[in-house]
Amino acid sequence: MVTIAVGPQVRSLSNDQVWQQVRVLCQQFDQRIETELPAPIRAALRFESLLHEMPIAVDPGKAIAGDFGWIDDEFDARANALEAEYRALLEADSTSAANRPVSAFDLLGQRCGMSPSDGGSAHTTVDYERVVNEGLNGIILQIEYEAAHASAEKAEYLAGMKIALHAVIHWSGRYAEWASKHAADLGGDDSKRLRRVANTCRCHPGQPARTFWQALQSVRLVHVAIGLSEISAASLSLGRLDQYLLPLYLQDLHRGTEEQEIESDLTDFLTALNRFGDAACNINIGGLDAHGADQFNPLSRLILKVVRRLQLGSPIVAIRVHQDTPDDVFEAALCPELLRIGQPTFYGEEPCRAALRERGIPEAQTHRWVANSCMGIMMAPNEWSDMWGSTVNVLTALELAINHGKAFHCEFPFDLSTTVPAQYATFEQLFETTCSLLDEIVELLLGETLRRTSQRGTTHPNPFVSSLLGDCIERGKDRLLGGCRYNTVIVEAFGLINTSDALHAIRRLVFEDSLFTLDQLADAARQDFEGHVDVLGAIRLQPKFGNDLLGPDTMARNIAGRFASMVRRHTQSIYTYAPSFHTLNVHIPMGRLTAASLDGRHAGEPLAKNVGVGINRSRQGPTALICSAAAISQREFFGGQALDLSVDAALFACGDTRKKVRALIQAYFQSGGLQIQLNGVTAEVLEDARHNPDEHGDLLVRIGGFSMPFVRLSSDTQEEMIRRFRDGV
Repeated sequence: MVTIAVGPQVRSLSNDQVWQQVRVLCQQFDQRIETELPAPIRAALRFESLLHEMPIAVDPGKAIAGDFGWIDDEFDARANALEAEYRALLEADSTSAANRPVSAFDLLGQRCGMSPSDGGSAHTTVDYERVVNEGLNGIILQIEYEAAHASAEKAEYLAGMKIALHAVIHWSGRYAEWASKHAADLGGDDSKRLRRVANTCRCHPGQPARTFWQALQSVRLVHVAIGLSEISAASLSLGRLDQYLLPLYLQDLHRGTEEQEIESDLTDFLTALNRFGDAACNINIGGLDAHGADQFNPLSRLILKVVRRLQLGSPIVAIRVHQDTPDDVFEAALCPELLRIGQPTFYGEEPCRAALRERGIPEAQTHRWVANSCMGIMMAPNEWSDMWGSTVNVLTALELAINHGKAFHCEFPFDLSTTVPAQYATFEQLFETTCSLLDEIVELLLGETLRRTSQRGTTHPNPFVSSLLGDCIERGKDRLLGGCRYNTVIVEAFGLINTSDALHAIRRLVFEDSLFTLDQLADAARQDFEGHVDVLGAIRLQPKFGNDLLGPDTMARNIAGRFASMVRRHTQSIYTYAPSFHTLNVHIPMGRLTAASLDGRHAGEPLAKNVGVGINRSRQGPTALICSAAAISQREFFGGQALDLSVDAALFACGDTRKKVRALIQAYFQSGGLQIQLNGVTAEVLEDARHNPDEHGDLLVRIGGFSMPFVRLSSDTQEEMIRRFRDGV
């Protein structure tokens, strides 16, 4: 929690308290508004009410608006009242959930960890460039133009957009009034900063930004408003900040603004981003333009400098690397101070464009891509991306195939039409049966995702976010219902590498060497290998993905290609279904729900992470690992995924080490890899932090797209990370 000292002392709400306040105020609005209003109008008025009622505060030491708080004298009383209201709300929610019938999809999630989506929330990048250059009033003018000759349905949605945009302008005015009032109680620099906030918020983000500082304030307020409108600040990303703010940055320098003042403003801005929401806010830097020119610029360098100095794990800095990225850019990125906090994450410019072409994006547009959130590759601001569109446990399909149509440790809640043979004559027959079962599971999940997304877009639209995404105004539609030019549903494959290693072991042990029957292997897995030491030993001796070996890598490529085809065949006019390996750190709880698998993994152990490997699987070092990862056609997995590597940041004081890691990163991208992220701490440091948390409160680690304090992770996540770091993955 940030303590603020201004005139009458103000204290800021913690992140938890912010979202408690949001939930309570939304509930109060829903209880107060009883009339039947059109859904977009109701959503806009709810958002307007929320912005009007949220308690606001400004830290005069930082001088950027967008925080929430109360006067110190009333803070404790209001916080206690809020806590009581929130607990009552949770109790009502719990009672309602307990009375709700349990569906087959509920059981699928509880038993197998697989779940459909309802269209997703947050996890997006809006048109900040337009906000900066035109202001919200400029967007309102377009809405009024479209409304003048719109159908009744379209006019209704446009009206909701207009209400929402005006609400943000009025909310900014609240900060202006607050800052102006309290500036009078202060002197010196604190008063000066608050007056600056007041002057800026009277005009922005309503009006176009004319200075770098005004642009930062506009982006900050819109960023926070998106989170409030979504009732979630998860992974709200800012796109190519170093490109759309560069003209104002250069203009200010030309007008005589000191670089030190700009750096101070950027420091306040990035610190504010770090205070709000989750840790997966993403900022892109570098890359290529439409003509192949390098886009790394002085503002890109300044962003890296500030993140390095502040030791911020968030926002995520995503560096777009191309085959001719200059040496000095790598020198700036591959420094120990950044690597120790899991910064930055690297994206391959050319392979990411190839993935977008595979998806169907015209070549002439691919340079406009952005890295979004932890690993998304999207065409902001013309895209809404459901980052967790569906989660699929691939191992479940193999269980059904080798266990006579039944899962190992639970009842599968759906009847599937695929015929599971009593015996398999060939490995190919087993492979095809597994794929057929997996295809049915994917179809079930995506069908339910489509139904839920359509329902949510109809009953719970978001006219504010939609107004900031390309084409939604022209079409007068919500971002979930075809308003955006691109609407992507990312489908996450969990356990795919475990499945490929298991299939490779089955082929060798059953169909080639005849050491065991398939029933013997299945029985061993059902028993978590208890009493089957011979089976477990034989499985663990089999070659594994991650070691640059033809057999396992080919198996992984084959099953991955089939999964990608299953997902992509559901693409339709509105929704594009995008395959992905992304697991974040959910491979740990997903593993807890998954029985033992025939890659030698015990029941409950974590699954393989992202496009990497499970624990104790990679034995040939990072070069072999990237060769295996690149053996999979990653352009087919245009939903995005990362490859995780851990290194000792202390080694990067040596220029030769940086050159080797640079060569490794470039080799991966030249082979088609999309994203690589480095953790710059050792297993020994993590082990010490686990046992002495008070001495390591500032230790940040890259989780799977974003960084978090290691000591705040759950004990099983800490243990899994230590074991992975010992393997270098």
